[in-house]
Amino acid sequence: MMDQDDSSEKLPPLREAREIASRCLVLYAVCAAGHKQSRSLLREWLQRERLWTHASPEERALFEASELSDRDGIQATWRIEAVVPLLWALGHLRDLPRPTALCDVPAIQALLPTIGAATGGFVEAAQLRSEVEIWEGLEATYQAHWQVNDARYHGKQIPGGLNPGAIRERHLGLNWLTGNVEWDEVTTDT
Repeated sequence: MMDQDDSSEKLPPLREAREIASRCLVLYAVCAAGHKQSRSLLREWLQRERLWTHASPEERALFEASELSDRDGIQATWRIEAVVPLLWALGHLRDLPRPTALCDVPAIQALLPTIGAATGGFVEAAQLRSEVEIWEGLEATYQAHWQVNDARYHGKQIPGGLNPGAIRERHLGLNWLTGNVEWDEVTTDT
């Protein structure tokens, strides 16, 4: 007979709270770049606040590009949805919002330092909610994403008013938080 410890799968450790807070700020800057804020000023802000090292190679390329294509700009604006579960994991949102609509961008902005402002307090004060809640949040998000993909695959209506774009980005954020791969390598398989 196998011991219970031998038969149970060990979950990987979660990201550190400060790393999650830094990722929130990088994603916030990416979204701002998608909304045509000065990428050079955003890059300077990230560098000044010691967040540049938290930007992925693809994000650095976005900030350093001479121009953004319309597609890249639109994709960048979606990153605000990946910030939502990260802020929830840090306890800035009481509940993980069901992805039936796009997030309330002004409400999310109110939880983050203003672009260009000091970020040290936000990063240093970061604390994670319980691991159990985070893993349950990931499972609920995974299941919702599976429902979206299953409905699309079978040509059915997406159930429960789920927003496909929001669910993908939120799944991306949670998979990064609970995984051990770099941002550019994160997948949202269902």
